[in-house]
Amino acid sequence: MSRPSKLKNYGAIDTIPNDDNDQVVTDYSHRRRRYWMIGGGFLFLLIVFALTLSFMIPSKEEEKGVNVTSFRSKNVDNDVWYTTNDQDDYIKTTVATIPFSHVTRDSGSIVDWSLLPNATNAPFPTGAFWTNLILVKTTANQGYSYPIMVYPYGYAWNDHGALQVSYPSQHRQKNDESSVQDIFIPDLTFTTKVIEEAKQKNQIRSISHFDPLSVTVQFSDHDNNIDSWWKSYLVAGSPFVTVEYQNVQQPTLHALSIFKSITTCRCETTDYDDGEEELREQQQQQQQQFLTGSCFTIQTPDSKWRLWTSEKVTLVYDFIRKTTITTTADTSITGVWRLAFLPKDEEQGKTDYAFLCKHVSVYPTSAEIQYNSEGALKFLYTTQCMNNDHHDNHHEDDLLLLALPHHLQVLSSSHTRFLSNKNATRSKNAAVTPYRTIKGNMAGVLGSTWIMKYHLPPMEEEEDDIKALDEATRTTIMKQVTKDVTRVLPQAQENVYGYGKQVARLAQLIHIAKVLGEDEESSTIIHHAVTTLVHFVTLFLEGENKDALVYDTDFGGIITKDGLNDFMGDFGNGWYNDHHFHYVSMCLLREFL
Repeated sequence: MSRPSKLKNYGAIDTIPNDDNDQVVTDYSHRRRRYWMIGGGFLFLLIVFALTLSFMIPSKEEEKGVNVTSFRSKNVDNDVWYTTNDQDDYIKTTVATIPFSHVTRDSGSIVDWSLLPNATNAPFPTGAFWTNLILVKTTANQGYSYPIMVYPYGYAWNDHGALQVSYPSQHRQKNDESSVQDIFIPDLTFTTKVIEEAKQKNQIRSISHFDPLSVTVQFSDHDNNIDSWWKSYLVAGSPFVTVEYQNVQQPTLHALSIFKSITTCRCETTDYDDGEEELREQQQQQQQQFLTGSCFTIQTPDSKWRLWTSEKVTLVYDFIRKTTITTTADTSITGVWRLAFLPKDEEQGKTDYAFLCKHVSVYPTSAEIQYNSEGALKFLYTTQCMNNDHHDNHHEDDLLLLALPHHLQVLSSSHTRFLSNKNATRSKNAAVTPYRTIKGNMAGVLGSTWIMKYHLPPMEEEEDDIKALDEATRTTIMKQVTKDVTRVLPQAQENVYGYGKQVARLAQLIHIAKVLGEDEESSTIIHHAVTTLVHFVTLFLEGENKDALVYDTDFGGIITKDGLNDFMGDFGNGWYNDHHFHYVSMCLLREFL
């Protein structure tokens, strides 16, 4: 179990403030692994469980003649792909049947709802990777949010119109043999010159879109001028930071300390070949220097980055302060900028970033997850092109994303085109790039569709193995089951965590008895155990246990009374922490029964 805190579960990463300098540290250990897809569908699973139980006992609604929709009424076709929206729609239609008291809370003290102007009445994704961005509580550093991880980058923003970008793995610290930290340090910051000079909150920011794999942050001016805005598509796995501008005056890049140099660069594509021109402090004496192009290499004392623009722009480098790169004041910028950190390839001893130039023109803006009954997941990315005039051959297959090691284990080789990189190592037919995370180096995957196939062994295989046991072993197990079904029974005074484990234990014993037992004595044991289980689950669902479940109407989730009244209660249950421990045991009942 993890220690709850008020900062816990605000996003897909654990973030803790450093008391010495208030820098935010992204703290990971080998014991804690989180993936892009957080197991956040517990409301859905609990509804499924509750409705499935209605087959065993009549509900109050059924006694009154009210029809309760069952999940089982939705036919499952192995050839049909279901989307996450299907699940959301199903949840909406069943909220009225949730058999728990509805409660409200002071959610406005937790989440700044004004940042979600397009929010619907769907359950709020409390386990989403980006929720740090909308918390009322911020860091002491100029009001920046606690960071989020969108591998391989980290991001934070504030209401001054600034978006910080970090490549945390270059700031990695190994504390001991069992703990590694990738520290969020804002390497570069996107803002505008107007905002920087005004030094006031005169931009409106919002989350304009989110889905399971991406979030879009957007800024507009203080008059909410829809004709002047800029947004960034934060998509999991993108090696680029993508920013789209619409009539923006002087987009600006800030360095954490200073910029050492900025040069135009040659790419192995004709659209981004600007020759070689370089501005260095020791070579130029003017206060400002101008550099025109569409591909630039930017160096700071600690890192090297590459910037591509959809149209040629003139960048202005301030040689006096050396902290800003902006555009000329007499023009407004409309177009797409893509920025990539250029990591050193420690294994190869050299770097080859031609693959970035080759695939920079196609960028993702959103994503959708689909699934089928055979254990397959499909990631579908929506893409756009930086400059359709220059890229008439744009195709979704040109999209470059990076996969984590656990993705490679299940990516379908027959449906996946992997990056080919002469200087990259190979792993399961994938080119492993120099981009690294706390979970391993990332591999290049091409195309707007990923298909991942997971092996889901059917229950029948387990049952066949059990039935193959010899008679003496089966008898011994059944004797023990007979004893265990009367021991360690659920207690109404137990908290939700303990209650769930106790109920799941009883359900597992029933399942074992159903598989092994074939005589009348076994049937009697099963009947007694099921009756006992129904009794305790009924208490739980009707809220007659001490730590009853309640429906949080503000966030659209199920929490406990103790968790609602005390953020430390039930290991942070009321703050949507550790629900995968609290509820998964109860959800097992649907499988066993």
